[in-house]
Amino acid sequence: MVERFFHSNGLRLRYLDGGDGDTIVLVHGFAQDADRWVKTGTFARLAARYRVLALDCRGHGRSDKPHDPTQYGDMDADVVHMLDDAAVRRAHFVGYSMGGALVGRMLVRHHEYVVTATLVGATGLASTTGAANRARMADEFERGEAHSLVLAVRPTNEGAPDDAQVREASAKVLAGNDPLALAALLRAPIVPIVAADLAVASETAAMLGVAGTADPALHALLELKKTVPRLHVVAIEGAGHAATLSRPELVDAIEQFLSSSVRHW
Repeated sequence: MVERFFHSNGLRLRYLDGGDGDTIVLVHGFAQDADRWVKTGTFARLAARYRVLALDCRGHGRSDKPHDPTQYGDMDADVVHMLDDAAVRRAHFVGYSMGGALVGRMLVRHHEYVVTATLVGATGLASTTGAANRARMADEFERGEAHSLVLAVRPTNEGAPDDAQVREASAKVLAGNDPLALAALLRAPIVPIVAADLAVASETAAMLGVAGTADPALHALLELKKTVPRLHVVAIEGAGHAATLSRPELVDAIEQFLSSSVRHW
């Protein structure tokens, strides 16, 4: 695995590159970075059979972190520029949470690059968080807090955390992040990707949705399937939004999906 840097619309961005074979692009969630895929073992497992590219989205990791919300309105272009830097024309995409929204944009706006799309704890739509909630989260990040985000992604099979637990989880979210950059991203204009767009995209790219049974995103994925019947949904028993990334069933589902897609799509 090697670390690479490229430029996209004036910003210097980072990605990890490892393995050989057909390319898989991993796109992390909000307030995470490419290293999360390494820490969970996902990168290594997939790199045993594929070439894997894992992007640090702008505002995250070792990529540049602008504080201007207008700098976050076209983040799918960063993915395209990374592919160009890596000399990749088509790839399988895996996006977790916020990364799933980016994969949804790739499906609709840059479908020529997408062989398959896997949405992990995400629907691929622009956002599952309303404008008012995003603004409240942005206000909190500007104050150095992440309480609303912590509560929004808590497992549905657990009781509400107490104040001390929320503060502890909030501090973990903020650790290693630039809260003003994250606030700017939350205030950025959202690209309007709707379920009907994904239904059209599913005609040319196979789609998988994965979420834990204790992740609110599972219900959203099952609702999306009513509009996008080609979407295959896998539920990981007992996993919440965060825990899904660490469960071996996630990579199992991705590998089975990719093998099936190559044979039948």
